[in-house]
Amino acid sequence: MQALELQTGFFKLIKERLPAHMSLVHEIAQLLNISSDSAYRRIRGEKTLRFDEIQLLVSHFKISLDQFFQLPSDTYFFFGDLLEKNKMDIRKTFRSLNEHLSIVLHSYKKEITGYFNDIPFLYSCNFLPLAAFQCYLLEKKLMNGTEPGEAKFRVSAYGNSLGLELDKMADAYSLIPSREIWNAGFMDHTLNQMEYCIAKGLFASDSDLNAVRDSMAGLIDLLENQSLKKSKTVSTKTISEKNEAECLMYINYDLPLSDMLLVEADDLRIVGLQHNIINYAFTSDDYFVKYTKNSIEHVINASIRLDTLSPDAHQHFFNTLRKTLYDKNARNGYAYY
Repeated sequence: MQALELQTGFFKLIKERLPAHMSLVHEIAQLLNISSDSAYRRIRGEKTLRFDEIQLLVSHFKISLDQFFQLPSDTYFFFGDLLEKNKMDIRKTFRSLNEHLSIVLHSYKKEITGYFNDIPFLYSCNFLPLAAFQCYLLEKKLMNGTEPGEAKFRVSAYGNSLGLELDKMADAYSLIPSREIWNAGFMDHTLNQMEYCIAKGLFASDSDLNAVRDSMAGLIDLLENQSLKKSKTVSTKTISEKNEAECLMYINYDLPLSDMLLVEADDLRIVGLQHNIINYAFTSDDYFVKYTKNSIEHVINASIRLDTLSPDAHQHFFNTLRKTLYDKNARNGYAYY
């Protein structure tokens, strides 16, 4: 491949990674601190890129040169921020997630495919008490590596600062088509965490505990309705039917799923893998993405699509979730009326 072909092909790959509404020339000019005319000359191959410019572009746009040059390799380029102990800012994390969701939302062709082993923030975002409880455990126990101690859980401690970011997340995700493969026991971990906090006396009041429990019941109702409609009902805002995003929900009983997302937005395809409980590592490596897409189809074939169940079987599945929730509640002295 000639040098001109390589350079123009390199910029073609960068353009594929930009959302449709963003200008390639503008982004290159800003990143390299050059004029628009100089950016045009580089994009057209009239001026050769310097090594330091290539390094900057590769780093910023997360490009694997092995992949670009089609070099044989058994390694993959991943990127992502690592959340460190005592430095976790869950609000900053949500702001970053909302920025990425906004890019996907404003793409012409878009879809998110996910494996959900536990309750994802993409859904608890519609229930502030539940999302707040998840954040509390991450901030007070997981990230600090110690017992929460006297720092008891209060929904009110998260409402003002967290609510806006959760609303943004719910609104964006409700407009992005998705395929979702849920572990049949996706509630178990959160219910066990609640029992632990009850035993340790970490709920500040009965009303805080009951708010989380009511949120869990509300989530079951939401998922039941959504799986019947085959369209998103995540956002609390009224969305016209023409704007409702398709959502196909699958339940898997057999495979040990790990939380994973495949994001497809126009020509951009990225896989996000969860690691160390809270972190995500991302890659757009073409081979890895294709391998993941193929694996997803195998998992889907081994799963049950909820809208294909008979009405009785569909209701039985969600009533079983309610029974699991109610049984845990009854054991801890709480009941729904």
